[in-house]
Amino acid sequence: MTVEREAHRHLPFDGEGFIAGNSTCYPVRVGFVDSRLLVEFDDKLYDLSLADVTIESPIGASAPYMIYLQDNTLIKVANLPAFRQALTQREVKANREFAFTWGDYRKGIVISLCGAIVVGVTFIQLIVPLLVQGIVKIIPQELVMALDKETLASLDEIYRPSRIDAEQKQLLQQRFDQAVALSECEYKYPPQLELRRGGFNAFALPGGTVVLLDELVNQLGESPALEAVVLHELAHVCYQDGLYGMVNDSWYQFIIELVIGGNSIVDSSQAEAVLSASYSRDLETRADLFSAYHVQQAYGNTAPMLDLFDALDANGGGSGLPWLSSHPHTRDRRNSVIIPPESLDF
Repeated sequence: MTVEREAHRHLPFDGEGFIAGNSTCYPVRVGFVDSRLLVEFDDKLYDLSLADVTIESPIGASAPYMIYLQDNTLIKVANLPAFRQALTQREVKANREFAFTWGDYRKGIVISLCGAIVVGVTFIQLIVPLLVQGIVKIIPQELVMALDKETLASLDEIYRPSRIDAEQKQLLQQRFDQAVALSECEYKYPPQLELRRGGFNAFALPGGTVVLLDELVNQLGESPALEAVVLHELAHVCYQDGLYGMVNDSWYQFIIELVIGGNSIVDSSQAEAVLSASYSRDLETRADLFSAYHVQQAYGNTAPMLDLFDALDANGGGSGLPWLSSHPHTRDRRNSVIIPPESLDF
């Protein structure tokens, strides 16, 4: 930008100027005003920000300073102590001005970041649950039950068909039906019993299928602790925890990709999505209380629940699918059911 001629008094340093593509050498005068560079060149006076020019320090005491303008015009200024001092002072002042500018805006930036965090947390804690609830209500029942069938088919390679004999299966089905009746829940997805070969474990699928593994059935045998397990899993079916978990995980995945970006397609089957949707500790505690309430109604105490927890400890907390991965500690689970809830209003 051209400035008035009275600024000439700020041009104490002589130099040489070379226009890009032209070998002609022009006389140049250079100086500083505040943190800006003044250049008189080709009968014009330019006021330039130090941020808009490139200044190369000399290599050797006799070499000049090389100043490059944005149009590649080159200005050479002798390496004089006065010029070095003036340049150093202006560079320090420019840094201070930048620091002052950051200080001016720092409060606003911090407030904006805090506001964005509050909005994000509010969206996740309040809005997402409402969206999840709405989506769960409109998902066709046939679709969810079909998903259970596909999941069971995919489990064939991991959990093969049960080795329990037909007579015991019939008895287990009767005990399962009795537990369903005892639970007094209006199931949207009718509970179905599925027996599979595997360790000391059980889990419920979103479409109402409750899977019991052979090792668990064989160890608990005729003990009411088996009913405690079934009622725990029926709680997940009753409250549709698995379906809510699937939809909720999908939302979180969407939010993460929205925030950090990414255009990759998740390469996982529907069955893997179901099985990876672990319940929260709160939902597991609710399932324990649901089971404890109905066990108390059936047996007059919660001893079957305590027997179940003893068996869990003896088996290392369970194996196979992550049924226990998000459960509270067994000690805490015992304490929560020693005195069972008086109603289901928990």
